[in-house]
Amino acid sequence: MCVFKEQNLTGHALFPFSLLSSLDGMESEAVAQWNRGMAHVKLDVAFSEPEFSVFPNPATDRVDIRWSQPKSGATQVDILDAAGRLVLSQTLGSLPLGDQQVILSVSNLSPGTYQMRLTTDGQPMFQSSIHRTE
Repeated sequence: MCVFKEQNLTGHALFPFSLLSSLDGMESEAVAQWNRGMAHVKLDVAFSEPEFSVFPNPATDRVDIRWSQPKSGATQVDILDAAGRLVLSQTLGSLPLGDQQVILSVSNLSPGTYQMRLTTDGQPMFQSSIHRTE
């Protein structure tokens, strides 16, 4: 929650500030516009999603996973089959905040569609479908 106090303003004024999410620690820029009274405050906020990609998809033998780690911590990649059973798991260790990359072998998986889940400290960070082909 942000509170703006009247400060002898006339006309319109813009107030840039940062918002910090209590859910994931992500910071976003915002601008509030003062329009002659608190009833007319306009707040525009743009939250950016952390980047995440899995390629090639479909894959035959490996997938390259790239993401922006939203918080540091013990990170793991799990692959689940269509029935929700864990068929592959790779512990990546404690990773710092920032851009990450891992190449994961999927050559031992049967052809089909799987769900890939990336977790940090047991909390899901990203999820994607991957398709294994011959």
